[in-house]
Amino acid sequence: MPLLPIKVFGRLDAFLMDPERDEIVQEIHTPNTVVDGGEILIAELLGGEDLAGNPLAYATTGDLGKGLQFCQVGANGDASTQGMYGMQDTSGITTNNYTTITVDITSPGNIITAAAQFTYGDGNHATGLREAGLFTNSSDPASKTDTSSRMFNRVNFATINKNTTYQLTFNWTITIGTV
Repeated sequence: MPLLPIKVFGRLDAFLMDPERDEIVQEIHTPNTVVDGGEILIAELLGGEDLAGNPLAYATTGDLGKGLQFCQVGANGDASTQGMYGMQDTSGITTNNYTTITVDITSPGNIITAAAQFTYGDGNHATGLREAGLFTNSSDPASKTDTSSRMFNRVNFATINKNTTYQLTFNWTITIGTV
């Protein structure tokens, strides 16, 4: 019997909220691309060491062994490709362009959900947001094999005009194989 590859795929559901009116101003639902760095991260987590052969550390925020911890946004709407390792345009993103995410593993055990929220002062851009990604660290990886940080996935979408009036929530769903 031939071995079948394990597929990793994801989806992003984005909600731009006007809290004063308690209404959704814009919502986006789109698949995302699990990039090479994401596949490398899965192998590292299963093997317990990074590409350089160093044991994964689990003690502090930002260690590869802590898994996905940050969501970054950018303004570039170019299509995602497997070889990307960071956001393509974070210039002009106001304040902190990373937000800590919460991650849950859901039944049947192969689905990971992650939520990231950008409040009033975070993630604002004059011409709008067009890309987002999940990372292991709050720094930009220098390459897809950078052991200090790893981008897991990236998605581009229709422009979200996030400003200080709105809150933006990203709900990521990542499925590993099928059960």
